[in-house]
Amino acid sequence: MLLGIRLPENFRQPYLAVNLADFWRRWHMSFSNWLFTYLFDALPKRRKHPLLSYGYAVLITFILAGCARDQLDLPHLGRVTRAGAGRGLRLEDGRKYLRALVGQAAGGLITFHFVCFAWIFFRASSLENALAILHSLGALTWSAGNLTPLLLGVLVLAAVIHSLPPRWFDLSAGVAARLPFWVQGLAMAALILLIQTLAGRGSAPFVYGNF
Repeated sequence: MLLGIRLPENFRQPYLAVNLADFWRRWHMSFSNWLFTYLFDALPKRRKHPLLSYGYAVLITFILAGCARDQLDLPHLGRVTRAGAGRGLRLEDGRKYLRALVGQAAGGLITFHFVCFAWIFFRASSLENALAILHSLGALTWSAGNLTPLLLGVLVLAAVIHSLPPRWFDLSAGVAARLPFWVQGLAMAALILLIQTLAGRGSAPFVYGNF
């Protein structure tokens, strides 16, 4: 954006997903859209055999990309409607809304922990390394020596920011744009200093390098 280039949205609060399909709709969106447009949608399909045609297209996309994502709209909570003018909310609608809210909260909790569990196999150097990590977690013998107070504070702040409504980011961007240039410069310098403080020493391999 400093150069006048606006990149497409790539992640949309993936750790707030309520199921795995929702997670993949929110994760690496530009890559998934590219796969759908130039790979899945470009593969030939026949209406006479829709199951076979779409099945092989999905299979090829899975094999080449390692993941696939459908293009449906995000699920949403059921609406709480009014029974009529001058009347209050119907009790049944309130119960449906509460059940949907509880269901989404439970789905989000399960999805978050499943994704974190799957990251072990994604980041481990080998299957043996992943199993060793799981064994350490199961034995409750892991070490937290690298979790400094500063790092824990950043993690908590990141979790809070990740959970904020998307419209808040638009509002904050508008507020930041109206600040004096020297305030924007100081804020950017502070951010760079924070990244430099938390960053490890030396070069790290690209996270998808061995995918």
